[in-house]
Amino acid sequence: MILKLFFLIPLFVIGTICSWTDIKYGKIKNKWVGLGFVWVLVLYLSLFVYNYFFIHQPENVGYLKDMVINGIISLGLGYVLWNFKFMAAGDAKLFALYSFLIPPEFYAKSYYLYFPSFVLLVNIFIPIFLFLTVKAIGFAASRIFVWLKEVKPERFFERVNILKFWQLTFKLLKMYIFFSLVFIVLQVVMNRSGGLLGGLSPGGNSTYLFLFLFFAYRLFFRLVSKNKFISFGVVLAGIGCSAYLLLSGQSAVLLNTVKLSIIFMTAIGVISRLLDYYIEHREVRKVDVQDLKEGMFLSAKGLDEELRKKIGGSGKSELNLEQVELIRDFLKDKPAKELNIYKTFAMAPFVFLGALITVLTSSSIIALGISAFQSLF
Repeated sequence: MILKLFFLIPLFVIGTICSWTDIKYGKIKNKWVGLGFVWVLVLYLSLFVYNYFFIHQPENVGYLKDMVINGIISLGLGYVLWNFKFMAAGDAKLFALYSFLIPPEFYAKSYYLYFPSFVLLVNIFIPIFLFLTVKAIGFAASRIFVWLKEVKPERFFERVNILKFWQLTFKLLKMYIFFSLVFIVLQVVMNRSGGLLGGLSPGGNSTYLFLFLFFAYRLFFRLVSKNKFISFGVVLAGIGCSAYLLLSGQSAVLLNTVKLSIIFMTAIGVISRLLDYYIEHREVRKVDVQDLKEGMFLSAKGLDEELRKKIGGSGKSELNLEQVELIRDFLKDKPAKELNIYKTFAMAPFVFLGALITVLTSSSIIALGISAFQSLF
């Protein structure tokens, strides 16, 4: 217990301080994160020396090695999350630090070999997702009443709107078919690998696969849409796996997989639309071009097409110094002197909350939710 306190007390102190500074000032000070990593280095080295040279228990060094591997993977994943804009740099550092500071026994009920901190990641993002989804639903509901008062039913039957409806229907149908083929491939791969990931069944470890796909599906579809070779390969693999399931008498598995893919695609589609709508209308503020700074996230809302091409990207991008200068130069003779910038989101409290949930429950929110659901039914 005393040894655990050497890990948990710094986590609690740094988590409290960084959460406060992020809420109050919108910043996570590097000195606190750096101090945490210095403590981790000193603590790990001390434990190694004590176990190996003083009490002569090299098996404990193996335990320490597992913690180091978990921490290094967390550092790498933190960089990926920062690079793809899922986390700010400070939040990614905190995630890695907490991974080093939470001993493996606190993942006992949902343990993942080599990377138990995947549970920590789940416990960070699920509360964020629920928080934003509730706000998005509330905002969308308020706007629906306004829309219903203004809408004219006869406009739905105008030729141009009917054409748009069928174009959207065809686009969605293609997307659903493609996504179902992806799920079918995953199902066959997991079955052939001995159910390593639990298969695509409710309550299995595939729940975490669904969570990953929820955050990664846009990146995945963006990659596929830009590469016809990859898209064609996925379609061929999906057709081949479908044929395999039918010919091997697993038509029920194929049907269940298609059902799950449709439910999942519908859910993430609706939720993503709600979140995008809410963020673009409630989490954006106007900034004078002279107050534009490096590191701000530029919204595509109302962005001049020529300016968008100049700075590269399609919005929702973190500005660098060169882009800031390009924008200022482009707008110096323009009447419009304001741009839409995304508001900062205090994520450090949610990272700390995820760490507390992990320590207190030794499990993930998803596993706890599934257990609660099963106990009710």
